[in-house]
Amino acid sequence: SKTWKGNDSGAAVRNIKRISGGASLMITADIYSGQSAPKFFRTGSFLTPGVPGEIVLTARPSAQISGKLNAHITDSAFTSGEVTLTPAAGGKYYYALLRSSAKLTRLTLTLMGVRASDSQQVSEEHTFYY
Repeated sequence: SKTWKGNDSGAAVRNIKRISGGASLMITADIYSGQSAPKFFRTGSFLTPGVPGEIVLTARPSAQISGKLNAHITDSAFTSGEVTLTPAAGGKYYYALLRSSAKLTRLTLTLMGVRASDSQQVSEEHTFYY
């Protein structure tokens, strides 16, 4: 595991690579972006072993967030646009499968949800480095 600081977005990120008997699994988490901790969403992603260009994006919204989660992807390696995350059992975690046509080096996305207390739409940008 290694932490890099001062990437082009000023983010500190942690990448964890595990090599086992099978394909390697690479897990990436956006520790904080823009020198401030995430306020509404905790996120992570991992490359699917043995499937080039496929990523599983995971998100855990804070208790303040209710309803569905959307991710707006702006990186050219991915199909740009909005993706709705699927809630896992219990609804605490959400996930989406993303496919890339190019070699993965970075993924930037904006997660969006609704704050339960005042029905205000909130968003937060997250960047992952691979």
